[in-house]
Amino acid sequence: MPMSKDRRRKKYAEDPDHRQKRLACNADYWERHKEEINKARREKRKTDPKYRKKVRASNYKSRLKNRYGLSPDDKKAMRKRQRGRCRICREKKRKLCVDHKGKIVRGLLCDPCNLGLGHFRDDPKRMRRAIAYVKASSPPSRRKRKKARRKR
Repeated sequence: MPMSKDRRRKKYAEDPDHRQKRLACNADYWERHKEEINKARREKRKTDPKYRKKVRASNYKSRLKNRYGLSPDDKKAMRKRQRGRCRICREKKRKLCVDHKGKIVRGLLCDPCNLGLGHFRDDPKRMRRAIAYVKASSPPSRRKRKKARRKR
């Protein structure tokens, strides 16, 4: 008499020897049939929009979790805290990237700000020199207008 699904799951969870045998059997099956399996998956992705959407969502969740240790809900909460705005330029953007230093997530940034940080290699000295350069090279009339606006 075949085992029920619940009994199989219970045995897999409780019996380490059984679990190892199942994992070895699954790995062996994968090695023998991976070309066929991948071909079938590629075909299904091409022809089935629902499956394609499901795979994209799964890949997105995995990428967030593996790269940054975030769940989609964590990212939504960050976006809500930042009011959908970039942490640097404060512009409201539809797409915000996760800004991170290693596994430490610092916030959500728009593409231009994220690329800018990358080009400056996250080095505050480089950024301060760039600020000084931009201030020194901007026309005097423009600098005065900005100062006048701030005083209001």
